[in-house]
Amino acid sequence: MTDMLDLGTPPAKAHSKTAPPRDLNARAMCELLERHYRGKDGHRDQDSHATFRELRAPDQVHYADFVAVSLWSSRGLAVDVHEIKVSRADWLTELAKPSKAEAWWPYSTRFWLVVPDASIVKASELPEGWGLMVPPKNANHRVMQKLVKPAVRTPVLPLELLARMLMRGRDEEKRRLETATHEAFVKGAEQARTLTEPARAPMTPAERERLRTLDTLELIVGSPIGNWNSRYNARQIGDAIRWLETVNKLPTNYELANLTKVAEKITATVEELGKLLPEVAPNRTVG
Repeated sequence: MTDMLDLGTPPAKAHSKTAPPRDLNARAMCELLERHYRGKDGHRDQDSHATFRELRAPDQVHYADFVAVSLWSSRGLAVDVHEIKVSRADWLTELAKPSKAEAWWPYSTRFWLVVPDASIVKASELPEGWGLMVPPKNANHRVMQKLVKPAVRTPVLPLELLARMLMRGRDEEKRRLETATHEAFVKGAEQARTLTEPARAPMTPAERERLRTLDTLELIVGSPIGNWNSRYNARQIGDAIRWLETVNKLPTNYELANLTKVAEKITATVEELGKLLPEVAPNRTVG
């Protein structure tokens, strides 16, 4: 399997037609493979394959990056194993240590190398029997480009591997059911809240201006208006404002400055009277 095969000119031409290299990590490549085999949720091919990420081989050591098991006899039952490499350095490391591919080779119908761009792999480097797959040119398309077709074999499927696939499939289905249930609960709760809560109309410019005025007034007063535990309440502040408006309507000779002088004189007079009253009427209390 690990003998190198010179693919010649045709694959090189196929490489030249691919799109420029994409910035795709291993997770993004797995998502592209999911879409390739099963389409999006609700697609007619959703049940055509069982797919697995990071599936352990029967040797208990090596993992396949992505495995797709065909479930429809009409399209041919098969086990497609995929090795994902996202850079030239990753691919050279794989060539130097082929044990991962060797571990999965007997259990696969087809073995694929999947890369973001074919320029990562030289034509002469692809091992014999491997296929080469790259993302579609158009991001709106779901079908991956198959630049090199792999050899087709009848796979060996030990019970251990079958059991592992079934357990992974069961856990995945449970996870999807839990996710769908949670999403349905959140959506239902949001709809119920929308029905019970009255719709709030946006504030008008006049309302926003009134709120700004209230904020300024509370800042000057030093406490929130309407807080009955504070020094002032709305009624007291309103009375004070009306008194100021009355003062402003007085004639000029009774403006606030003159009123202040009058108040000072009254205060002085009261103080003088306070000194005299005990002498004039010592037994009287001024109320």
